[in-house]
Amino acid sequence: LAGKALETMQSMHRTRGVGYGNLDVHAYAIRGESSQMIAALRQAIDNGWRMGWWDHRLRHYQVLVQERLAQPAQRSEWDALVAELEAEIAAQRQWYQDHKDDPLF
Repeated sequence: LAGKALETMQSMHRTRGVGYGNLDVHAYAIRGESSQMIAALRQAIDNGWRMGWWDHRLRHYQVLVQERLAQPAQRSEWDALVAELEAEIAAQRQWYQDHKDDPLF
């Protein structure tokens, strides 16, 4: 099933319109393909995916991912990607706090 989902995603955009966001990351995690999982998260971040970024904080997702990252280097790479994503979200929140009272025009 995960393989079929990955196949279907190849014909879709990641972030525009009806896109798949980071669902390929989930599919690779289910399949136990940690290198592809990490590469898919890198691509998602680089392509501007942010919707549902908090999935990476959910306990069941963390357990699934951590079980797939047997090698310390992979775990470090994954953790660095998640930290990068969270730092960007924190910067966006701070920008909002700094500008929420600014006039729109």
